[in-house]
Amino acid sequence: MKKHFSRKFPKVALIVLNWNGQEIIKDCLDSLLETEYPRYRVIVVDNGSTDESVKIIKKYKNKVDLIMNRENLGFPKGMNIGIRYALKKYKPNYIGLLNNDLLFPDKLWLLKIVKIMEGDKKIGVASPMFIFPDGKVQRVGEKLGNNLVGIIIRVLTALPEKEYKIKPKGVKEVDIFLGASPIFRREVLEKLGLLDERYSPFLCEEVEYSYRLKAHGYKSVTVCDAEVVHLMSHTMRKMTRERREKDLFKVYIAMRNSFLFSLEYFGLLRSFLISLSVILFAALFERKDKRKGLTLGNLLLRTNTEKRAFYFFKAIYDALKLSKEKPKIR
Repeated sequence: MKKHFSRKFPKVALIVLNWNGQEIIKDCLDSLLETEYPRYRVIVVDNGSTDESVKIIKKYKNKVDLIMNRENLGFPKGMNIGIRYALKKYKPNYIGLLNNDLLFPDKLWLLKIVKIMEGDKKIGVASPMFIFPDGKVQRVGEKLGNNLVGIIIRVLTALPEKEYKIKPKGVKEVDIFLGASPIFRREVLEKLGLLDERYSPFLCEEVEYSYRLKAHGYKSVTVCDAEVVHLMSHTMRKMTRERREKDLFKVYIAMRNSFLFSLEYFGLLRSFLISLSVILFAALFERKDKRKGLTLGNLLLRTNTEKRAFYFFKAIYDALKLSKEKPKIR
């Protein structure tokens, strides 16, 4: 793009959250910095990495801003630090929140998203479509409406979307935006607040923000013509691997945060009548084949049922406590 056209383009800040991503952060940044858009700045927030990540990131010192947290603050808190920094230093029109397990083969991905958002001021958040490294569609986003059972199952099980024989095109309105690469309108963050830090360290924060957007009349969309490769939850796998009860910790967080969301948006009665049974079911059963959906023949009773029952009650108790606190969004 010609340089003298750059003033016509809105400013964008792209925040990459990293934690012990030495295997992937270089590929992510190399790919991201090839983006063809005249007015964007990359900000990397490192969440207290103990590997070689920071050394790798510092090699990009003239191309990216680096914020170093002393410890792993989790996704919402880590991203909020980057958002506050971007708003204060760059005053961008749009802010993107990016995982470190992304690649950007489509160099025009950001231009396509900004163009769509500039054309519809009711779009609060837009995301690119996720594809696998082989080019097949991974995620487009879901339309769940007020289907509380569907929302809770989505958080607890990360069910795969249907297989797309033909790649979707155009713009698809969704109820839950894709959390690994959303592009936020600045006015939305200023008006509705940042990510809710009660959902730390991870899981369900994008679900909560999606319904916060809906409650204020904004839309979430996926721009299917903008494709991004998602390598799938690298940081989450590393985080849980380093805990003694890795699977149970993730299950606990998923149960706690999904119940907190339910309390916030569907009320106490529906949460106890509907969400509790769904959460307990997900705590005790799992899919034999993670590539397939929830069917009777694909269910398997989980191990450690006594510990899972303990974490179930702990999750519900902690969610009730958190629901009494003010949202941590400023």
